[in-house]
Amino acid sequence: YLQKKHGIDPERYTASMPAGQTHHWTYRGQIIPENRQIEIHAHIKSEDQNNQNFRVTADGVLMVDGICIYEMTDFVMGFDTVDTAKTDPEAGKISASK
Repeated sequence: YLQKKHGIDPERYTASMPAGQTHHWTYRGQIIPENRQIEIHAHIKSEDQNNQNFRVTADGVLMVDGICIYEMTDFVMGFDTVDTAKTDPEAGKISASK
């Protein structure tokens, strides 16, 4: 969504669930090997931008073979720039540049 709407480079952002945000979810089933099709639908309800950082609030469902098995409301994800970070190939982690 943000990549298409704002042209952001996904390699320059890290995703997280902001502290203090609450969401609601309903669980109605599970995915098993016999299932044939999994679909995820998201409805973006709002978007906030602070400089180059974003917060997106959405409702969504996960469907398996046409049956809704998960539903989430008011789910918030933060997308923050990692301009001052670099990949450490030895550790496989993100570390701050000096």
